[in-house]
Amino acid sequence: MRILSKFTVFIVGTLVIFSFASQSCKNKKKDKENQAAVFMPRENKTSSLAGNKKKEWKIEKYFINGENKLIKLEDCEKDNLDVYFTDHRFESIEGKKKCKPGDPYLTDTGYWYFNEDSTEIEVTIGYDFYILKLIELSSSKFHYISITKTDTIEAVLTPHVI
Repeated sequence: MRILSKFTVFIVGTLVIFSFASQSCKNKKKDKENQAAVFMPRENKTSSLAGNKKKEWKIEKYFINGENKLIKLEDCEKDNLDVYFTDHRFESIEGKKKCKPGDPYLTDTGYWYFNEDSTEIEVTIGYDFYILKLIELSSSKFHYISITKTDTIEAVLTPHVI
């Protein structure tokens, strides 16, 4: 009987250790997926996103539910810019090409903030709230995924150089 109970303790202990090891491997895989977002200090991320005062970003790749939507945009839409300011303001502005002569220069305004662990950017535009999960953020690339109730949006933006 004593051998059986020692064996049972051994088996239970082994299962507990295996469970922790398995969970640890899952967490390491998840951490690697978020590596670009997790390991950069918040100050560097703010600088990468908003520059010294502001930074304008243009769209390079744009997918909705895996479908390339950039090829369907008109030139007057492709040159629009998203602007992130260091004071956490956000603006969406018309590029040089306007779809209609009366289109306003400033199309949207709002605010942005990093979440607690700086792996997501929370953007508020009016009553709309968006979460941009960072895939990569550097001074030359802003790659994110945003999931809404109906769509998964993936975008890659690069700095607009005048």
